[in-house]
Amino acid sequence: MAFGSSSALPRGTQLNGIYEIDEPLATGGMGEIYSGHAIQTGDKVAIKLIRAELAEDEAALALFRREASALHSIHHEAIVRYFVFSIDPTLQRPYLAMEFVEGEPLSDILRDGRLALADVLALKTRVASGLHAAHLAGIVHRDIAPDNILVKNHDFSSARIIDFGIARSTKPGEATVIGSGFAGKFNYVSPEQLGLYNGEVTARSDIYSFGLVLAYACLGKRIDMGGSQVEVIEKRRAVPDLHGVYPEMRPLLARMLSPDPALRPQTMLEVATWTPRAKAPAEERTMIKLPPTAQAAGKLVSSSAPQLAIAVGGDSLWPNRGRLLGGGALLLAIAAAGLVYHFASTGPAPKPIPATVPETERKDEAAAPTSPPPPPGQQFAGAASADEIRDFIAHYPSGDCTFLAPVKVTGAGAQVDGVGVDDKAFVAFDKAFKTVTRVEADIAVRAIAPAQCPAVDFLTRSGGSAMDGPKLSLRKASIRSGDVLTGDIASDQPHLELVIVDDDGRVYNVTSRMRGEGANRVFAMRLQKAAAAARAHPMLLLAIASPTPLTSLAIKEPMEAKAFFASAASELEGLTGVKTSMAYFQIE
Repeated sequence: MAFGSSSALPRGTQLNGIYEIDEPLATGGMGEIYSGHAIQTGDKVAIKLIRAELAEDEAALALFRREASALHSIHHEAIVRYFVFSIDPTLQRPYLAMEFVEGEPLSDILRDGRLALADVLALKTRVASGLHAAHLAGIVHRDIAPDNILVKNHDFSSARIIDFGIARSTKPGEATVIGSGFAGKFNYVSPEQLGLYNGEVTARSDIYSFGLVLAYACLGKRIDMGGSQVEVIEKRRAVPDLHGVYPEMRPLLARMLSPDPALRPQTMLEVATWTPRAKAPAEERTMIKLPPTAQAAGKLVSSSAPQLAIAVGGDSLWPNRGRLLGGGALLLAIAAAGLVYHFASTGPAPKPIPATVPETERKDEAAAPTSPPPPPGQQFAGAASADEIRDFIAHYPSGDCTFLAPVKVTGAGAQVDGVGVDDKAFVAFDKAFKTVTRVEADIAVRAIAPAQCPAVDFLTRSGGSAMDGPKLSLRKASIRSGDVLTGDIASDQPHLELVIVDDDGRVYNVTSRMRGEGANRVFAMRLQKAAAAARAHPMLLLAIASPTPLTSLAIKEPMEAKAFFASAASELEGLTGVKTSMAYFQIE
């Protein structure tokens, strides 16, 4: 619904010289949504602009940043893509630019009555597949409801999920990507979002909410889960009445709507791939296949052949230097979403990586892990200071293939980015963090493949998070297979090596793709994944700076990550002045 012209920006308003406003679309408690277009290409975008009175509200800004960060890490056809988070210098207002999606809210469609069973099944497969991709990245939506699902031309197999990360409150900690807190439309919230079952909000909370959405689609009317506070809680102590729901759907919905999270399906993948025991031929034709997004954090690729093609020749890969380093807010906004870390890298070789159980073989993937005990001396009697919180994060025993990087720390909480194969260690950290510091952590997680663990363990165990390493930034945090990855790097060390670790566990030295001398350099390389699957491939880009050349890094052919980082750690042992930074990106 469009909002009044008195509160809307006029048509033609430009944001950072990148986007131009076309017309207002809707307004809400947090901000305004406009249709717009990219000035240089004319591509249509949707723009979410934070309200003027909230532009300096740190909590509100954190919610906007969270949404941008969350969506940059997920690439699935069912999830709306986000492009840029920035602040327009003229308006002094933050905004999100995202993919413009045409469609009708599912809530509007359901006002006309229930869906056909074939459409319910197509909706189930599509939305659950997208949510599973989000859950693999450590992100719980928390607000699954019919008006956050868009459907174009009643094609439910192409439904899109919107509105990740923006909570209905601006209080810090109430809707972290990982962490406790309430978000969501009241009728669709899970029992644990209301404090039942220890209040542990996990991926299974989305399963419960989506179960209520599917029940609505089957019935043509909402299951009434509202009322007084007592009534709302009581209604969530038992599976709701499913009388009138398609008999074929009842077994699945009864499990999804179990009050106890442990009795629900373990993952959204189980929901997406579930089929009724008896299907009519017409229903069978409407089912769509689940894209293999679950493989992103699952089994290792055993092929000995290099899986990543890197173009190394020709000046055609090199954009004009002014264009690469210019772009102002666009470059900075996208680089900030690229998850760039800096480390000091001197220390022992990484420990052996234990075998990882494939995603489909885990018996209880979503079970809440046990939090490790906080480090000695970290039991704060009163409110923790920012330095104490920072020290807690630095000394937290995160475990193998897990890295935590504080982005912003105050006495009121912390924004933390992380990489790992799943979210278990981060959920455990969140519990320990709240127990010890008595404040909330806002944790954004990027999922990597198990084969990339040697790179993460090498960095984690080689000196901690010194922020004086090479300054590495990417023009884009996500590229398509065959596109050019560009960025820049600044280092005060005379020798610099650049390597890529792909999700098959192979290391490629791409130092030859850098240009420039002295402290500031740029790089560009065309990357293509061999036989790329229909999913996003997590990639790690490492910059290693040293006062003298490091022979173990100067490989001519791709090398297994485990052997490469063991060799590098051996050479670095006892050396000083070696510093490393890491950037995360994805190839679609």
